[in-house]
Amino acid sequence: KYIYRRKILGVLQLMLTDEKLSMFDKMKRADFRAAFMEYKNIRLDNEEIRQQTEEYVMSEKCVEDINRLQAGDYYFSIPIRRMIPKNNSNKKRIIYRFSEDETALMRLMAYALQGMDDLFSNGLFSFRRGVSAKDYFRIRKANPLIKDCYAIKADIKSYGNSLNIEILTGKIRSIFENDPAVRDFFTWLLNRRVFIDKGELVYGDTAGLPGCPIHNFFTNIY
Repeated sequence: KYIYRRKILGVLQLMLTDEKLSMFDKMKRADFRAAFMEYKNIRLDNEEIRQQTEEYVMSEKCVEDINRLQAGDYYFSIPIRRMIPKNNSNKKRIIYRFSEDETALMRLMAYALQGMDDLFSNGLFSFRRGVSAKDYFRIRKANPLIKDCYAIKADIKSYGNSLNIEILTGKIRSIFENDPAVRDFFTWLLNRRVFIDKGELVYGDTAGLPGCPIHNFFTNIY
């Protein structure tokens, strides 16, 4: 575990440099994309997905696609809406799927967004680098006063699909005030409100686009 965390910290060092660069400019750098793939090689168990991701991310096409987004050419396809089973439950959750290249590009975005981790409170344990919900319980169990305390578990039903887009995009505009290309792309993506369901084009709320790689960043911001 110690070696794993040291490796992750080493890979993430690039995020601490060139802070004035746009997120898109960082993503275009070959060393940044190579660092992303090293990070993913640790985390991606599916070899086919790993190879597809690396082939695209390290290609010139990836750079060209980033340039298109940076220039305001929002070429992204309309996502497909699917219902998938929840873990250990008979319930299902809604997710949105983009093309393979678009998904790989959003994985690269999600990696770049980890450099903004200091936006979040230390009490937030979801979808963050180097921590998880298990760490919360580990910290609490180490407290000798735990025997005198109660823990309450609460859940917001379908949280990812309950995000208010007006509120979320307002936060996005504030956070990326100095990175207008990223601000405008995220605002467009969240406000498009169109998807394909069972082969039909549907206009409706897509909330924070659960299932896509940058969804976790949106939920934590919200």
